[in-house]
Amino acid sequence: MKNDLHTYLLETYFFSYIDRGTDAAETPLFTRALAGKPLSDVIAEEFNLPLDGAETAIDMARQEVAL
Repeated sequence: MKNDLHTYLLETYFFSYIDRGTDAAETPLFTRALAGKPLSDVIAEEFNLPLDGAETAIDMARQEVAL
């Protein structure tokens, strides 16, 4: 699953929280934070991406669920 970054971001940092009853605005995808750490840092480390690449991936995922 982690091979597809876009799907991973949506499922891990948005839909899994929605399924637990979390308001969309309070999901890590929209707060841009996870456990007190910027989500972009988490994604950059996990996928070995530059920080701007992680930010772009987060922005794209946010745009998809905002539609």
